[in-house]
Amino acid sequence: GLNPYTQYSCYVTANTSVGQGSSSTVFSGQTAETGPPPPPLNVTAYNTSSFSVMVTWQRPRYPNGIIRGYQISYTPQGGNAQLLNTSGTNSSTLLTGLQIYKVYNVSVRVLTVAYSNFSSIFTVSTDEGVSSAPLNVTVSNITSMSLFAKWQPPLQTNGILRGYTISYKAQGDSTLLTTFVTNANVRLTSLKPYTVYTITVMARTKVDGTPSNQVNISTAQDVPGPAQNLRVLQKTLSTITLTWQPPLMPNGVITQYQLAWGSSLTSYMNAQFVVVSGLNVSTTYTFNITAWTVVGPGQSTAVQATTALIPNVTGVSVTPLNATTVRVSWIRIDIPSDGTIVGYNVFYTPYNNKNRQLSGISQFIIGDVTQGVINDLIPLQHYQFSVAAVVSVAGQNYSGMLPLSGPNIVIYPASTTSADNDISSVVLASSLIAELIGILLVVVVVVLVVLLLVRRKWLKWKSKLQISGSSKRNDLAREDTVLCTHFSNVMAESQVNEQPEEAIYQECHFIPTAETCLSN
Repeated sequence: GLNPYTQYSCYVTANTSVGQGSSSTVFSGQTAETGPPPPPLNVTAYNTSSFSVMVTWQRPRYPNGIIRGYQISYTPQGGNAQLLNTSGTNSSTLLTGLQIYKVYNVSVRVLTVAYSNFSSIFTVSTDEGVSSAPLNVTVSNITSMSLFAKWQPPLQTNGILRGYTISYKAQGDSTLLTTFVTNANVRLTSLKPYTVYTITVMARTKVDGTPSNQVNISTAQDVPGPAQNLRVLQKTLSTITLTWQPPLMPNGVITQYQLAWGSSLTSYMNAQFVVVSGLNVSTTYTFNITAWTVVGPGQSTAVQATTALIPNVTGVSVTPLNATTVRVSWIRIDIPSDGTIVGYNVFYTPYNNKNRQLSGISQFIIGDVTQGVINDLIPLQHYQFSVAAVVSVAGQNYSGMLPLSGPNIVIYPASTTSADNDISSVVLASSLIAELIGILLVVVVVVLVVLLLVRRKWLKWKSKLQISGSSKRNDLAREDTVLCTHFSNVMAESQVNEQPEEAIYQECHFIPTAETCLSN
């Protein structure tokens, strides 16, 4: 009835009718090994990765022999059992090389002189892992800014399929965009028109899976952006040269550029340089350039420009030739090559005696010349002269702007004969005398006005002075009356006391007043 492979301690005692005697010396002994032993206790397992599982257990309480090792059985669900033998007394082992996200049945038995029975089965699953790639990624319903993509699930999900990660990037752009969906399709929006995109799809379990095959697809064309840097290169009297650059966002193949100004509209195939002709001289135009694709026109870009001006004529001078004729000279103007000088308009405006401007008169001088003769002028008349060029452009004549002011002259003609010289001298002298008389009259009027103002102020001052003098005289008269009364009293006392007059004067201290009183 002893237990196998168990250490026992024994001793012997003798018993009589009297009682038990002394015990013998204790001796020990061990029973022999036997088999099979009982199975290990508390077998457990847990995954450490997608490919491994850790198995632990406890040794049997009575192994019935020396434990020489353990044997672990692990069977994939739906598969064949595999065995792993260990030596020694370790109570755990790591199973590796397992299938991803696979359920295994695990049990353990102990080896002494023989194997025990296997323990109860413990079920464990390896961790989720990287899934295989989704299949058959296709793209449809492509617009300029969106597309629709769909695919088939991976053959091996290797975990719980939570959804799909879609990665896409525009060609030439370093920014990778991603989105996550739970279904096997997606609509990508906010894309750039007419741009090639690279698309990949990954199934996601606990981690992202293997990417699908890469799909390259271009979005559709759209209307283009505005043309860039529209500017004026050159201007003449009737032409304006424009240049521009393609849109930063062409959004397709540019098929044409349309240039509009006023009521005109012209198309240019892939041109970026144009000379607009047939324009009016010195006129401001607004030019609009618009790029087109097969979809239609984009946003226009505008610039304002004015055709060249006919230059002002400068250096105008006037020389009298006789009593009614002068010669007008000027400096030749330079004009653009698309214009021709056909002549000059000489404008001369007379003034009346009150220096007021009268109606102007003009005379056309034919040809590209620098002087002209003006006849039929009025002697002693004051004139102002100005000159404007007349230019022909495309068969139409244009006159330049008149300057705001020009040379002024009073016609004092220099005659070519002695009689004319005498007449001119008399006329000149008469004109000078008339001007001097006018100046003297102005001076006299000014002096008279000043004298009147001075006299008026003098009369006001005199009136104030008389009023002030009368008041002062009244005050002095009152003082004299008082003084004379005093002087009379002094004189009366002096006659009684027989004092001389000098003493009286000294006593009174006002000899002039005393004399006045005596005279009275």
